[in-house]
Amino acid sequence: CTGIYVTGITVKVLAIDPGGNTGFSTWEDGRFRAWAEPWSDACATVHRLLAEGDIDRCVCESFHISTATAKKSHAGSLQAIELIGITRYLARVYDVEFTLQSPSEAKMFATDTKLKAMDMWTKGVDHPRDATRHLVLYLCNRRLIDLVKLRRLLDN
Repeated sequence: CTGIYVTGITVKVLAIDPGGNTGFSTWEDGRFRAWAEPWSDACATVHRLLAEGDIDRCVCESFHISTATAKKSHAGSLQAIELIGITRYLARVYDVEFTLQSPSEAKMFATDTKLKAMDMWTKGVDHPRDATRHLVLYLCNRRLIDLVKLRRLLDN
């Protein structure tokens, strides 16, 4: 599905769905990878990826504690907030552009249908998929995906 990507722009993007089980998705020149790690490993992974200089831009799901989220998972909520803070700090240290996105915006835009059409659907737990949703939204917002070609792909 590489025909939808804008060529001539070399950028490496890391997308993160933070939490107790953290989802990651990376993109470079039309190549993408997604995986999940426990929070205890995710912090070190973010540090390693940013310190190595392999990432130009980082997009992270924003997180707000509400009464509902506090009841669901207090520890997971705190871990998500901590990872966002760690990532924001490391992005500043390593001069990596940092962007927050709301979970609802990513889920509404990067639907399962879109991910499947773009060959960016991953089986298994949803955390890597959620990171990929943020990745796709970011790529489209930054016009690193040709939106006309994406529309054609989805119409087929």
